Parts: sequence; structure tokens; C-alpha cells
Amino acid sequence: MLFLTATLNQSEDILNLIRNSGTPIRGRTVASHEEFSQTVRESRWDAVVVDPGLDNIEYRTLLKQLSHLQLDIPLILIPAKVTAKLQDTALNEGAAAVIAADHGPSLMHTLINEVRHLRDRHQIRKLQILLSEAEKRSETLLQHSEEPFAYIQEGIHVYANPAYLKLFGAKDADELDGMPVLDMVAAESQTVLKELLKTTDTVQSPEIRFVSVSGDDSFAFALINMVLALSGSPQGCGEIAAKATLVRDLFTLLQVGTERLQRAV
Repeated sequence: MLFLTATLNQSEDILNLIRNSGTPIRGRTVASHEEFSQTVRESRWDAVVVDPGLDNIEYRTLLKQLSHLQLDIPLILIPAKVTAKLQDTALNEGAAAVIAADHGPSLMHTLINEVRHLRDRHQIRKLQILLSEAEKRSETLLQHSEEPFAYIQEGIHVYANPAYLKLFGAKDADELDGMPVLDMVAAESQTVLKELLKTTDTVQSPEIRFVSVSGDDSFAFALINMVLALSGSPQGCGEIAAKATLVRDLFTLLQVGTERLQRAV
């Protein structure tokens, strides 16, 4: 934790409050904007605690320095007295909190919570990177797979790999983009597929008769590893949780078992 306070004793008092709560923490005090800029470049800090009453320190400049360096570090002001004007202005300009310096318990809980929130944000960013990498790997695998795959959203094609396009006689993805999957199913099999699309379980379907994009060819086969989307949307969850759920729930994955393909005579 990085401090810009009037005395070292003030910084130590705050650190001791946090340590006494069972939270291990280290701290350092800096005395100028230049030293602050150098210090945040050299080490990783969980929070910045600033006394806005210091003559040589301007908290707005500190916020600008953090923004310029693209550093996500919460800045907490600890004035001798909190006024509504200072609180509103500081929060609007990007400060994480404004707590009176003599409100020890409130300051301790605020700092602990801000550190926890910062670490949560770091974890979210890591998950976002992992999610992006997983999506890229999945797309590469699908594109190069010899097995036909398609993503179906609410009964509409939103993605089909080259093998799937070839199977149904489509020249390119644009031919299937936005096409209802039922348009490619023979009339006698549509009821069966509709029932399958209502389930939320992983199922193996009975034989379904499909038709090619042109309508000139028809064939029957069972769908294997048919992973169906859950209905509804995620409620009451954070941004990364919502995004992760969308990746899992938004699509229906149809993997066509070509080895079981039976062309109609």
C-alpha cells in the first residue's frame, strides 16, 4: 500500500489497523509526485492512500498519473474532515473513496474491500484472456475438423464449419447465415427436431431426414453429441460471469455423425 501522508506515524497507524485485522500488508510512504510516479512504475501496489491537505501533493495529479500509466490502483483520500463537496468532487474525478483520517475502523474496512475488489478485477482480466484464447482454439479446431459442426441460436444458423457447408451443399457460410435449421429438415422429421431443441440435456437423437441447401438432395442421419443451450439469460451475475455463461448457453452445438450418414436412395 502506497501512502502520501503528513507523517510516517500516520501511515504506520493505518497499516497496523489492517495487520491487526489479520490481513498481511506492506506499505511505503512517498513525498512527491515524481517519487510517486517512479514508485508505481517499479512495484505493484494494491492501493494509494492520500491526505488531500498536503501542500505539495494534488490528488488530481496523482489520478492523472495513474491514468497515464494505465494503472488500475484505487486511490483513497483521508482528509482531516470530510465535506460533501470534497467527497462528490473526488469520487467524480476517480477516487475510490473519501474517509476521514480519524475514522479508523471505516478506513480499515474500506481499504481491505478496495484491495479485494482490485484483486477480483485482476482475476476477471485473467479469465477474459483465458476465455478469448479458448474461443480462438475452439474456432481453429472447428474450422479444421473433418466432422461437420454448426452453431444454432434459437433455431437459426450462426456458424457452420467447412465440413458442414460441404455436407449440405452450401458454397459458403453466407448461404447458411440466418437460415433456420428447420428449413433444412424434411417435413416428417421437423417435429422430432423441435422436441430435441426443447431439452437442456446432452442427447443422441433418433434418425432425422435433412435436405440440402438447394433442396435437390435428401439424406438421413442421427445427430451425435447434441449439446443444447439452456433457456433464459444469466441473472444477478457480474460481467465476466455473464460473458462466460453466454459462451456456454447461447448456442446449440450440432455435431453431425458422418460415419452414420445414410444417403436416401
